[in-house]
Amino acid sequence: MACFRPVHRTTHFVIAAFLGPDSGFTTLLRRYLGTVPALCTAYLLGTATLLSPYAYNYSADVAGTFFLVLGVNALFRPALLTAGILLGLAVSLKLSLLPAVAALLGGGWLLAILGGERPEGVRPAVLRSLRLGIGVLFGIAPLLALNASLFGSVWLTGYQRIALPGGGTVSHVSDFNQPLAAGLVQVLFDGTHGVLPSNPVLLLGLFGIPTLIRLRPWTRRREVALLVAAAALQLVVISRYDFWNQSHVSNRFLLVLVPLLAPLVGFAVDLLYRAARLDSEPRP
Repeated sequence: MACFRPVHRTTHFVIAAFLGPDSGFTTLLRRYLGTVPALCTAYLLGTATLLSPYAYNYSADVAGTFFLVLGVNALFRPALLTAGILLGLAVSLKLSLLPAVAALLGGGWLLAILGGERPEGVRPAVLRSLRLGIGVLFGIAPLLALNASLFGSVWLTGYQRIALPGGGTVSHVSDFNQPLAAGLVQVLFDGTHGVLPSNPVLLLGLFGIPTLIRLRPWTRRREVALLVAAAALQLVVISRYDFWNQSHVSNRFLLVLVPLLAPLVGFAVDLLYRAARLDSEPRP
């Protein structure tokens, strides 16, 4: 029976790797959608995107995305200290999430300054900003400690100390040389690693844009706009990366686009759900 224990543990890991992010999608989507469209969207994004194959991989990409989704949910509650910790942990787990997390933190800071429908003054805004900033420091502390232990400086990461077979190291910091336009075409449309050919369900998000424009209250609209902006920044940065295609399925560096674009996809699913309900109603 001992030979089955690793498989048993792996099965538990796969279930956790799949349900963790997917449950986070559901919580996020319930801010903007009814229960049924939210659940349908979460199921769709969990099964028809690169999340599904990567759930079978002991990958920091899935774990980092999970913590990012939790961080977004906390950011919008708002629970700013918790949000900072979770978003910082996402970067600690997967440094390539830094562009998306930076956009979320910058936008989250602005949301903290602006407050709700009515700004509450300078002191509450400063306190919110401090909570977010302190949380981030706690979240990235594991990464900084690991860097200091392995490389002698908190600012040196594994991406700057890639070991070469013949000895020595090389840094990936200088490997962002792809032309922006050509890089975007590659990461979006490449037949093997392009985001859209391998995750066509994300195209539904285009049909969710009109709903975003009309979304009320406006605080919800700016939340979704922040998620889209974070997805755009992640896409632009990875499109410049020379090793953008180093994934066995789709593009693991862009796995985070799935939760960030989830509300847009959810708006399209909601339109289909409403149309189906109207069509099923009895005719007079």
